[in-house]
Amino acid sequence: EVPCIALSDYVRETGCSPRVIWSDLQGADLHAFAGLGEYIRDVHLIYTEMNCVQMYEGAPTFADIHRFMWNNGFGLAYYKAVWHMEFGDGIFVRRPTVSPTG
Repeated sequence: EVPCIALSDYVRETGCSPRVIWSDLQGADLHAFAGLGEYIRDVHLIYTEMNCVQMYEGAPTFADIHRFMWNNGFGLAYYKAVWHMEFGDGIFVRRPTVSPTG
């Protein structure tokens, strides 16, 4: 067993909010991103592996991760299929916010 905490707890305890995340959690990546809570707003870039088909029971697919990222202000900047198009590596970057001028 490996001890772990939610990323939001880590940020609160250390005062260190990540700007870049490199994630390879064998299907638990989306849980980690969600665990950032409000601190996801501080992140500028996320690298993660994604599965186009469900490789692990309960694991999110590419569509699940992409939806979560889009809803949290990120766009897919890069994707490369790694093995027979079933999974690949993706880089999400924070989309610029546009505010009305005036």
